[in-house]
Amino acid sequence: MRKHKRGAVYFNIVGRASSNDWRFEEGTTQIDWSGYSGGHDTSGKRVETITLIFDLSPFKEKEPRRAYAEVSERSKEYRIDDPQAAAAWQGLQKGRETTEELKEIGLMNEKSELLADTEYGFVLSYRVAPRLFGGIVVRPSSEDPEVVVKRVHEIASLMLEAYRDKKAPLVPIYDSKGNLLWPKSLAYKDVKELIAQKE
Repeated sequence: MRKHKRGAVYFNIVGRASSNDWRFEEGTTQIDWSGYSGGHDTSGKRVETITLIFDLSPFKEKEPRRAYAEVSERSKEYRIDDPQAAAAWQGLQKGRETTEELKEIGLMNEKSELLADTEYGFVLSYRVAPRLFGGIVVRPSSEDPEVVVKRVHEIASLMLEAYRDKKAPLVPIYDSKGNLLWPKSLAYKDVKELIAQKE
């Protein structure tokens, strides 16, 4: 992407996942069950996934389209990339749908924001600067605690090496259930309490 100054970043927004997403399981986080962070290949075998959490505030949401090529190069804009959400938006614009109907069928939340299936999610055509990174979510190919600890330490070592001479802040590492794994261990409920205290 840097060499040719082209490319796209595909991502999901916590709180903007369609309630119709077939992967959803009660008691899990959206990252845990989202399309490409779920950690299984087509045969059902568990595979490693790494998800970056980043701050979306410098970017502006535009109307949805089925979209990749339609996100202007180097613009700080993003769109829903879900064809069903894009069709719902067009229906809303043409008066064929109402916000109430879209909420009832799980395509719009209470804030009247369109929701996307996590397999499609959102797309932007701009480099996300490392200063916007807020965390790394790792889901190793094994749930064996020794494998998880080893992998977390490998990722932390890579990050420490990459930013050794830079002033960029190091980011925490979480598992897909929301538990903090690095630089210290903290259960998800304690992470939520800590965030609530800061807000």
